[in-house]
Amino acid sequence: MFHRAVRCSASRTIYNRPRLAHLASSVSQPANTTPNAKNTSVPSSCPKDTVLTGLSWLKGQGPVVALADEEYPPWLWTVLEPRKYTEAEMQPGNAGYKAQMRKERKAKIRLSNFMKTQ
Repeated sequence: MFHRAVRCSASRTIYNRPRLAHLASSVSQPANTTPNAKNTSVPSSCPKDTVLTGLSWLKGQGPVVALADEEYPPWLWTVLEPRKYTEAEMQPGNAGYKAQMRKERKAKIRLSNFMKTQ
């Protein structure tokens, strides 16, 4: 599985988060939640006022500090969710159909490449 390590320098803890949205569904869910249930609180990887090292990209910029979850825009927490296509978009030739075919083609190529190494 592809994961990206996120480091919080305050707690010196590394959190593994799924790098790709389609892999997020394969991560095991906690026992008290169901996969279809919407969480009202979004777990942030770092608490408020945590210094995020390595994110300042301007020379001489001060340290980048994490904000509280409520201070970020709501759309930010939905970025990693897979796009849901309408029924019209899933018709042959439309965007949803092309995306599905591309995903299936990539999976087929990966499987073929893997089988060549065996």
